[in-house]
Amino acid sequence: MKVKKILALACSFIGEEDVVDLIDTMPEDERVLKLLKIFNLVRNEVASEFMPLLESEDFEIKDFKLPYSAFKFRPLKIFMVKDRFGRKLKFRSFPDYLMTKASKAKVTYSYQPAESSVEDEIEETLPERVYAYGVAREYFMREGSFEDAEIFEVRFKNSLQVLARKESSTFLARRRWV
Repeated sequence: MKVKKILALACSFIGEEDVVDLIDTMPEDERVLKLLKIFNLVRNEVASEFMPLLESEDFEIKDFKLPYSAFKFRPLKIFMVKDRFGRKLKFRSFPDYLMTKASKAKVTYSYQPAESSVEDEIEETLPERVYAYGVAREYFMREGSFEDAEIFEVRFKNSLQVLARKESSTFLARRRWV
């Protein structure tokens, strides 16, 4: 999905339809850059609090220390460390490195997404509308329109809860007449 499509949808929510044309013609405009900054903030919020972006990588570890600089992305949270046989390992996280007792390990971790530009295409599981709700919420908060911000806060959080809910069927036992 294109970032500019999300921003255009958010513009329709906040009543800034004139900015939609600027997204294509003048992406360096102050108002477009403001919306882009808000989008990146919302995307980081989603990735860190609601639906983490996960990555798994294989490493060779020296002296039981694995520096975070060796990771493809900067880790937010380490979820699991497994040895080469697939067994879970105990580990400790420090500010600059991870410590575990293995020479080879597979590490599963969450990370923050990179900053996006207007022309970027992002691969996310969330619909554009959910991001647009978050952008509208943050926009209204910054403008001091707290009633409007509350409306989009509810829409944003409800949409995230619905998408995060596990799809499972609930069966009730058949009732008998007594």
